[in-house]
Amino acid sequence: MTYKQTSHCLFTLLVCFILVACNTMTVRPDARYEFDEGLSLFNKGYYKTAIPSFENAAKLDPNYAESFLYLGRSYSYLHQWDRAIPPLRRALGLSSEKVLDEVYDLYLTALMEAALTESRKQNHRATINYLDEALTLKPQSAEIQNELSRSYLAYGQYLLKKERVDEALEAFDSARKLSPENPAIFMGLARGFLIKGDTLQAIRAVQKTLNLDPENKGALLLFRSMTRK
Repeated sequence: MTYKQTSHCLFTLLVCFILVACNTMTVRPDARYEFDEGLSLFNKGYYKTAIPSFENAAKLDPNYAESFLYLGRSYSYLHQWDRAIPPLRRALGLSSEKVLDEVYDLYLTALMEAALTESRKQNHRATINYLDEALTLKPQSAEIQNELSRSYLAYGQYLLKKERVDEALEAFDSARKLSPENPAIFMGLARGFLIKGDTLQAIRAVQKTLNLDPENKGALLLFRSMTRK
């Protein structure tokens, strides 16, 4: 075992010890029994089999932070990110300050992985919801802001194809607020305004596109078609 692996194991044991110490005095005995059954399976790598025990422990004692944490962790190890999120969200609210960062990192990872999964399926609304929640956890993250902006842009383009123009414009505007220097967003706005018959707003959006990307062929063609006498 390498030094890094040893350190990781010791840290995991320390987290478990702290959680146990924080909960032992108040946890219901039947909930503790269920948790211990699940933990024994979890430590052997039987994550799916451990889940019912952690679920039972959480139902028996809704304030048992450790059961929610390991329930979320089990689902995470199975890459069932959407199912990992609710228990990790609950664990974050129940955990002591000593382990808050550990739970926070697991929760944020689950949100980002869930967003990626939904993005691959082109489930734009679900992707946005997960990224929105991630951004509330880490509001200064440029990475999350950029991912969320791209998701709003993709959603706006999808809505425009479905002729849901007002919704598309809202999505493009949300993208613009997150990434005000992205010319593709303003092109989306321009096309949406043009479909609505708002030529003035469309021209302004195209001009903004050209300010950001003077060689944008699509923007140049659209601008010429709108300003041609």
